[in-house]
Amino acid sequence: HNLLIGKPADYIGPVLSAHPEWANRSQNGEIFTPEGKPFLDPANPLVQDYLLKLYREIVTRYKVDGIHLDYIRYPRQEPGADFGFGIAGRSQFQALTGIDPVNISLNNPSLWWMWTQFRAQQVNQFVVRVSKEMKQIKPDLVISAAVFPWRNIERLTKIQQDWEVWVARGDVDLLVPMTYAPDTTRFLQQHVQPVLTGVAQSSVLFLPGVLLRDMRETELLDQLQAVRDLPAGGYSLFAAEHLRIDFERVFRATKTELD
Repeated sequence: HNLLIGKPADYIGPVLSAHPEWANRSQNGEIFTPEGKPFLDPANPLVQDYLLKLYREIVTRYKVDGIHLDYIRYPRQEPGADFGFGIAGRSQFQALTGIDPVNISLNNPSLWWMWTQFRAQQVNQFVVRVSKEMKQIKPDLVISAAVFPWRNIERLTKIQQDWEVWVARGDVDLLVPMTYAPDTTRFLQQHVQPVLTGVAQSSVLFLPGVLLRDMRETELLDQLQAVRDLPAGGYSLFAAEHLRIDFERVFRATKTELD
């Protein structure tokens, strides 16, 4: 993206250029993540206020049906590439515990888990703010979120995303898990079923994500039929850029069967 707009590869964007203190950083102070992009610090109240101001503008100035939360998490982390050490997050955690989280290592699992839970709570608190404040403006607004279908402990460890909490509290109306897989067996067993278990007792609308990229027509039909056999509210398609003319036959056939 930076190259397309004539900026250097390490340009961090207009928001972080104006407010570098809002950046989510690695344990070593780096801003760019292994995903190749910078993130904002969810623990920073000014970041939350800024985003909510944008959402408020969208909801009040445009005739939208809902707000969709994507990348509603911390950067993806692997051992040796840990993120979430923004200035505000570090300061708040140190005020709570007396410990600067940059000094915590995996060799101290209890402290590391405390730090992991702290970060997950920052995302949780933001989601509830979005839901409450936007629905005060427009009570029938739909709040949706794109989430990872990983097991809860893996999600908490790697991206600090605890969407089960959002579902249980009623913060989101529609859950769009990124259940992307090239074959139906993996799609169902490894991705869709674990999420379905997590939402079984809730009223949230559950729309498994079907990956269209490089999808064969027969496989697409198979995955759509598999979703129809589940207690789901439908499916989501990712993404519009991967739609092909030959898919129209699949959607038309599926629609005919539903009718």
